[in-house]
Amino acid sequence: LGMRISRLLSCSRDQFADAFLYELRGAGGMSSMVNMILDRKNLPRTAMDHCHYALKLLSKNKRTGDIENVMAHMRNNLQFQPDTISYNYLLSAYLKTDNANGIKRTIDEMKSKDVALDTVSNNILIEATCKLTSPEAAEKQLKNMESSGVKLDQYSYTPIIAAYAKNRNMTRARELIDEMNSKGIEPGEFSYSPLLTRYAQDGDVQKAEEIFKLAPPSTFIYNTLLMAYSKTKNSSKALELLETMQEKDYMNEFSYNALVNLYVSMGKIDKALETLQFMREEKNITKDLILGYNYILNGMRKRNMLSRMKELLNEMKANRIEPDTVSYSTAIIAFTDKQKMAEAEQLFSQMISAGYTPNVITFNALAVGYAKNSDFASVLDIIERMKDKGLTPSRYTYSTLVSAYLRNNDIEAAEGIIDDMTEKGMTPDLVLYTQLVTYHAKKKNYSKMNETLHSLERRGLSPDSKLICILFSVYAETKTLGELFEFVDSLKAKRKMNVQVYNGLVTSLCLLNTQEAGDRLNSVLNEMKERKMNLSHSSLISLIRFKLKIGRVEEANQHAKEMIASYGYPYGGLLQNIQDANSRKGISSDYLIPSKQ
Repeated sequence: LGMRISRLLSCSRDQFADAFLYELRGAGGMSSMVNMILDRKNLPRTAMDHCHYALKLLSKNKRTGDIENVMAHMRNNLQFQPDTISYNYLLSAYLKTDNANGIKRTIDEMKSKDVALDTVSNNILIEATCKLTSPEAAEKQLKNMESSGVKLDQYSYTPIIAAYAKNRNMTRARELIDEMNSKGIEPGEFSYSPLLTRYAQDGDVQKAEEIFKLAPPSTFIYNTLLMAYSKTKNSSKALELLETMQEKDYMNEFSYNALVNLYVSMGKIDKALETLQFMREEKNITKDLILGYNYILNGMRKRNMLSRMKELLNEMKANRIEPDTVSYSTAIIAFTDKQKMAEAEQLFSQMISAGYTPNVITFNALAVGYAKNSDFASVLDIIERMKDKGLTPSRYTYSTLVSAYLRNNDIEAAEGIIDDMTEKGMTPDLVLYTQLVTYHAKKKNYSKMNETLHSLERRGLSPDSKLICILFSVYAETKTLGELFEFVDSLKAKRKMNVQVYNGLVTSLCLLNTQEAGDRLNSVLNEMKERKMNLSHSSLISLIRFKLKIGRVEEANQHAKEMIASYGYPYGGLLQNIQDANSRKGISSDYLIPSKQ
């Protein structure tokens, strides 16, 4: 390889660079190139250009040590001092490896050898300061660069703008864009893209559109605005933008896949498939086609199109697009959701035969399917097969196993999972403990429930909103109202009384058929109003039924009006209960009938 590259030294610079890029694709190519440069002691002085190309390739591959060797060879054997361009390639490589000491050492060496720091050198230093220090420190570097007479360009500002945008300091980022314009430096695509990306990621469509209008049009700029529309699920604007991109030929594989995903979300599976066919046959796009197919497979899964999924997997193979781990896993999940385990296992076997390694998600899907069928032996077999593949069962895997045992009332085996996880160095999470607490609460085994809660606390966990609501219902049934509200006060002190917890408290109090509970409920409802928290639909249903049971019909009607305003008219048995109570009290029920409004 060294001999072949040596013969290229008489070629033009472009031919030489292209040949280098081609030759260096093979393993060991980079080392051969370095050795070739170091061995050729009789290269003419014009070899500087060839050394620059070598340094460029080494810099792209972050080979800082080899760059230093080439520069030492330039000094010692070629008798010329590495110039600013040579040092810039070394600085660039150090930047890519976040080597702050290497950058500082190189800058000091350049100054000591009177090698000028040009615009590129300073831009690298600014970017390094942004990455390794702060954008404020980089701005000082920018001012030093300007005061020393070095020309600023858009790349001097771009890393600082990007750093401020990343930190969500959008005001300063936009001020720097204005500063560039005031100095006659036209902001380019890479100047605007950090702002557009941040707004898109935050779902701020209005500001993203503002930046989009200012930025020079490019495929990347269009795709970033598309990301903003996707983030906010604005299908109509996304579709409109994609049509414009198609007209102006700004589409790439990302854009087409976004269009496929959009059609899938709209339920237009056939249009999504047509788009993929167009990508493949008309645009000759083969990169990332699998991503589009996986979007469609997932859309079919959500719509229970099981037979069509199998057909699509076969079509993919016929078109030489090999389904990957995600493709197979999506199909397996679809079949396990419907407890069609034979088909799921068949797909699993095809996946193995195709050379793909199942991941934890794939195994979890099979475990869930068998757990739904109460096939515990198969669930355990799945976990063993997972271990055989070198995979560690996830918390979700263990949660599935616990759920299966609890459905079979095997509480000892379920609690044994906690010990098994601990032995493997995995900390049981709140989901597992909630499953156990819920089981004990339903079985009214309150001593075991309290033991589980103590175990939870010993592990440094605290109940979340869901578990707190479960505890409310238990306390309402087993403790006095005073004890229940002592628990509520402790939650307030810990700032855990959010809207979900308040709704859980309301539902739990509705389980008590006492006037005292009614008074306490009204106090809770006033607190919610003060905090501008809304009652859920299910809480309102419980509340109306409770107030009717304890004879507070007027209050029940008031809650029914709240329901109508927020969720719609009551119906069925609830409607009949309100009407019957109103009839006995001589209260009009006309407001409950839409046609009489």
